[in-house]
Formats: sequence, structure tokens, C-alpha cells
Amino acid sequence: MGYFDKTAMSIIAVPVSREFGFNPTEMGMVLSAFFLGFAVVTPLGGYLADRYGARRVLLVVMLLWSAFTGVTALAWSLVSLIVLRGIFGAAEGSFPPASSVAVAELMPVRQRGRAKSLLMSGATLGTAFGAYLVASLTETWGWRGAFWLFCGIGLLLSGVFLVVSRPMSGPGAGRSGSAERIPVLRVLRTPLVGKLAVMQFGVGIFTWGMSQWMPTYWVQVKGLKLTSAGLATAIPSLVAFVAMIGVGFAADRFSRKEGRVVAGLMSVAIVFVLLTYFASSVVAGVVFLSVAQVAAAACAPLLSIVILKRMRRSVTGTATGITNFGQQFAGVIAPTAMGALIQATGGSYLAVFVLVMAVMAVAALIALTADRVELGELAQDRDAAAG
Repeated sequence: MGYFDKTAMSIIAVPVSREFGFNPTEMGMVLSAFFLGFAVVTPLGGYLADRYGARRVLLVVMLLWSAFTGVTALAWSLVSLIVLRGIFGAAEGSFPPASSVAVAELMPVRQRGRAKSLLMSGATLGTAFGAYLVASLTETWGWRGAFWLFCGIGLLLSGVFLVVSRPMSGPGAGRSGSAERIPVLRVLRTPLVGKLAVMQFGVGIFTWGMSQWMPTYWVQVKGLKLTSAGLATAIPSLVAFVAMIGVGFAADRFSRKEGRVVAGLMSVAIVFVLLTYFASSVVAGVVFLSVAQVAAAACAPLLSIVILKRMRRSVTGTATGITNFGQQFAGVIAPTAMGALIQATGGSYLAVFVLVMAVMAVAALIALTADRVELGELAQDRDAAAG
């Protein structure tokens, strides 16, 4: 459901820009505002989940993001949209690290790969179904009506979560012993955490740059209708769902090879991003983008799984929050930078594709060095690793 809304603003970028008279740079600022709020809060959310448990943080996050989904429908200007999207992003920012803490609380190490990938696959489903649903609802009810509907569904699901998550609220659930607590700065200075953040930035440039501007690309460059553009956006995400599930099961069978796998997947994504730009038809472009998105989507759970399987449970949320900041910071930069590039080049998308490929190439090189990093006191202890 969180990804329904993330997808929504990119899908409705054309009608929103038309209603308010936004140019590409201004629309990019609206798209980036969400990720700015999200990125700022993500590390804090991880720390709070480590300290107070995942259930409390997740429930608050779900209630807040549902409420601000509805409030977005009240926007009346560029400034109001930027502010509301920024607050909404902050409301949702704690979800990725808190969900990793939930996996660490509920699952043994040997099953955390498949658990985390299954959880993250919801993002690809949300993008796939949300893209088409938002386009359809916008053509029927207008973009504001779509946001009100998602608000109601989110509040309903928050109530469901409150009931089904009760086993997580037992005595001591979600708490790490105080003797086990490690200072945040020590986690921040860990070389592996820094490398994972850079790799997440590379994934984020692809994920948020391409997902935020591809719907507009399909409409303005390829001449598709809004619903058709939503479908073209949805298909690659739906294909990526299958890949993401498979990656989780595979990750539970190997360790200390994740960096090399990520480097290979990013290389595949780079090649198929290039092919997407030069595709002679929409069908070919969707096929090429689907392959690129499968490769990039497979990287995201692998990077989270490295933390779940190699680092102590007491720092799972903090480390995930710091590394995920890299991906969300890419979301801050990518939409606005790409909008400015499109405007500066008179509507050309070539610079956008080049930017995505260049950043992913750097991230792939960093990934090749990640498997050799030692964690010292932050390493998963032997008893937990055997569990």
C-alpha cells in the first residue's frame, strides 16, 4: 500500500503538471520532496525500532502515511504539494528499517533471506498494481479521489495490523538487551555499512529515477494514453516480483558472495537500460525495461539480507536505516535532477538514461569490494547464526 502512493505521484505527473502549470523541474521537486522527508527519517526509524521494537514503530508509520495520503488530495499549489509530500515521506520513512527488525525478531537467520525478499516483494506488487489502478482511478475520479481512496484502505489495514501483530507485543518482544546495545556512531563508521549505502544509492537512482519519469516518458515521447502508460510501468514491476522472491531463497543458500552477485545484476541492468532507450517500439522498450528492473529489483533485498545475516540483531534497524538512506537520498536527487536535465535539453531523455547507467556502474564497482569486509564486534554471533 505504501508503494501505491509512491507510484501514484509519478503516474499522475502529467495531469498534476497540467492543473498547476508545473514545468519539468517543478514537477521533479514535487517528486523529490517525498524522498527528502523519507531519507531524513529512515535512520532514526531504524534506531527507534531497535530500541522499542518493530511493532510500535510499524503501527505509527502505517497510521501516519495513511493520513497524509489523504491530506495530499488537499494540495492547492507547488509549495503546498512540496510540503505535504515531504511530511508524507517523513511519515513513511521508518518502514524499511522497522520491517527488517520485524524479520530479525520473528525469523531465524537461516530463513531471513526469503522472509525479507517476500516482504520487499510487496513493493514491486504495489508498483505494478498501483500504476494501473492509479491511472484508472484518475481518469474516472480525478487524482484527488485516488488519494482519498488509498487513505481509507491504509487506515483499514492499520487496524488489521494491530490485531495480527499481537504476538510481537509479548514480554521482551522486540527488545535487545541493554548490554548488547552498540552506539550508533560505531555502526555508522563500519566500512560495510558505507559500502551498502553507496550500493543502495545506485539502486535508488534506477528505481526512483526511472519509475518517477518513465510514465511521463511513455506519454510524452511514445504517445501513450495515461492508462496505457500505467500498464507499461506496471509490467516490469510485476515481472520483478517473481525475481525478488527467488533471490531471497537463493540468498539463504549462499553467503559472502552477495556483493559479486549485486555487481553482476547491476551490470545487466545497465545494458538493458541502454537497450530501453534505443528500443524501436514500446513493446520492445517494455521488455528491455522489464529485464533491467528484474536485475535492479533483485539487488535491493540482497543488500538488506547482508545486514540481516551478517550483523547483530541489536543493530539491524540502525544499520538498515543508514544504508537505506542511500537509496532514499537517490530518490531526493534523481527526480529533480532528471526533470532539470529534460528541461535543459528541450525534452530529451538521453541524459536521464546516461545518468542512471553511470551511477549504477560506480555502485557495481563498489559492490565488488563488499564481500571481503570484516565486521568485528558487529558480526552476527555464532549461536544466532546457527539458529
